[in-house]
Amino acid sequence: MKADRAYQIAAAEFYAGKFDDARQAFEAIGKDASSPWQGISRYLEARCLVRQAFNSISGNNADQMANFDPDQMQQAVILLESLLKEQPKGISRLSILNLLDLSRLRSNPDRKSVV
Repeated sequence: MKADRAYQIAAAEFYAGKFDDARQAFEAIGKDASSPWQGISRYLEARCLVRQAFNSISGNNADQMANFDPDQMQQAVILLESLLKEQPKGISRLSILNLLDLSRLRSNPDRKSVV
């Protein structure tokens, strides 16, 4: 129950837009070998980075893609690429690839899809 509660708190922080807090909480879950959520924790850290990247820059130009923080998006790319190699339990390869494609599209629009 303790592990489930930690996951619920991290998820609540994510959906409340507290991405730094959520990412730290998911990181702690990833270090807990007894947690059933350990396998998906790093993927959820990447989701925090992607959301934070889009929410950290205000404004939008209708002629371009949504604004985002390129450093945070690149951090997400690095994390997701490492997850592809690790193949963690609890998250599908396709889910990782989809988020990685989105992150790469934003950070490097000329690069081809990995799927």
